[in-house]
Amino acid sequence: MATFQFAQTHNSLLIVTWDEDDSTSGNQIPTILCGADGEAGAVYRAINHFNVLRTLEDLYGLTHAGSAATTTTISDVWKSATPDFTVSASPPACQ
Repeated sequence: MATFQFAQTHNSLLIVTWDEDDSTSGNQIPTILCGADGEAGAVYRAINHFNVLRTLEDLYGLTHAGSAATTTTISDVWKSATPDFTVSASPPACQ
């Protein structure tokens, strides 16, 4: 529970996913996204690991690797159209 709360209050994104493939066409695995800009609720639609990778690449402005280049980002789970997960550093001044 503390990890979920941290993600919601520290401009972070926690992704929890299971991958227990039973080799059937109806195989489903849950994926949970939790973060400060996440919309509460559940979305029931097909996504895969490449959608998750593409989402992370887009959030951080990275180039698209492998099959993530030809899939879509997960965009319908955010409160705002473009969540901001930018990273910055403020090093102390040298004395």
